[in-house]
Amino acid sequence: MRWILEITGNISLLRNLSNSLASSETCIFQEGNKFFLETDDFYSLPAANDEKYAANVYFKAKEIVDVINGAVSVTIGTQDNISTANVFKIEDDGTRKEIGIAWAEIELPSFIIKAAGKGAKISNPFDIIKKWIDVAKRDENVEKALRIFTYVGKESSWSRLYLIHEIIRHDVGKNKIENWVGDLWKHFRDSANSFAAIGLESRHAKYDIPGKSMNLSQAKSYIKALFNNWFYLKDEGN
Repeated sequence: MRWILEITGNISLLRNLSNSLASSETCIFQEGNKFFLETDDFYSLPAANDEKYAANVYFKAKEIVDVINGAVSVTIGTQDNISTANVFKIEDDGTRKEIGIAWAEIELPSFIIKAAGKGAKISNPFDIIKKWIDVAKRDENVEKALRIFTYVGKESSWSRLYLIHEIIRHDVGKNKIENWVGDLWKHFRDSANSFAAIGLESRHAKYDIPGKSMNLSQAKSYIKALFNNWFYLKDEGN
């Protein structure tokens, strides 16, 4: 028995993802003109019946798709996101059945994420996306930051960027960030905190005008730079 979930989105993006995620713990594959997601995590979900199991598959897939979209946005910069669609159960005899989701009383379990093995550095951006997904499966901070960055792509906001900054800073420490970007972190912090600099999105109502400020586009580029340094640190630590 297998569980798979149909995903939709930009066809070129889905094809590239399916090439890089063809034989991993989280797999995207194409059948005809449709694409599907399958992951080892689908097979450790609690549920009393097929409808509730399908619901848990859907919500687990949504978490994974958010991570993938965040990795795509960080690595390639595109705002084309993939979306979750229908859940299918495949019986041992190959029979495929779409399972309606029981939206009421859905079980939301805590998942134990298995560590993935270390791989070599790769230049293909879609292979780097696979590496991001592998790291996110074993690191809750990376998973959380990528999921937030997904929505930065849809609706850029200082509050979401600052959340990501906090996650990375708490994970690696201020000194490591200074080694990566110098005083840029101060300009980002001061801009995010200053009503005079960014207006209604500022974290504080009263704050001195920063000596050097960032606009939203610069702040997003700064966070992407942090992400890239963070990724290589995590990848080297495997």
